[in-house]
Amino acid sequence: MADCKYIEACPFFNEKLPNMPAMTKLIKKQYCHGNFTECARLIAYEATGIEVLPNTMYPNDSKAAQAFIQEHQKK
Repeated sequence: MADCKYIEACPFFNEKLPNMPAMTKLIKKQYCHGNFTECARLIAYEATGIEVLPNTMYPNDSKAAQAFIQEHQKK
């Protein structure tokens, strides 16, 4: 599978977020190097155009992504 097109700039992939989970490697494999179209961070970015996402939003956090999208929906 292809890598996410934002992999080089992604703070999650580059381990720049605070309190990185112990399962970071597994999450990266699943979302960054695999099924990146289901990454909550990617979904939130593409839906809103906002590049700086909350540091608490991880690729597997679809609830946080949906809340962020509702709050910042593109107009």
